[in-house]
Amino acid sequence: MWALCFKSTRVSNLNSNIVNSVIDNFRQALISGVHQVERSYEMYVNESNSRENEYPDSFNDYFDDWAQCLWELLVERTICAPLERLRVYGEGSDYNPNQYSHVFFQDVGESHEIICRVKKDHYAVDVITGENVKLEEYQFMRFAAFAGGWFKLSPPFDHVQLDEINALGANYKQILIPFNLVEFEVIKIST
Repeated sequence: MWALCFKSTRVSNLNSNIVNSVIDNFRQALISGVHQVERSYEMYVNESNSRENEYPDSFNDYFDDWAQCLWELLVERTICAPLERLRVYGEGSDYNPNQYSHVFFQDVGESHEIICRVKKDHYAVDVITGENVKLEEYQFMRFAAFAGGWFKLSPPFDHVQLDEINALGANYKQILIPFNLVEFEVIKIST
């Protein structure tokens, strides 16, 4: 049972090794499960197309729902205490469009976020532009692959996609950093 007066220090007391292990476990689940999601999506589209007045979601929306569910089960439940919630993974879920981006416990507000830091003795270089970047100016979004000069949502999920913080409108920068160059931390969202 969740107590309304619950005060947590669980996230702030986590050591970085557990956070990085939990994030890597999630990434491995993406890698190992994406082919089953692709197969399931094909079956879903076939069934949806066979029913009158039903139109299937795009694969990206389907994938985002699955990834958000995994994120909440494998990452959020491990590192957050009750009444704590991480920001959505990627685009979040749109299973309940215009209502929630989370799959479970939709009435709990986002209280924490995952941030990326460059590993010691390394530089953050955006593989899209080749430029050095300051990760503190970007927000963690998701894992992706680098192909054709851009990112795509597919294995090996060996890069981290980050979006520029505080950019206005659609004019924001997205960067892609190799997974093996970053470490992950959990911080409280400032209000």
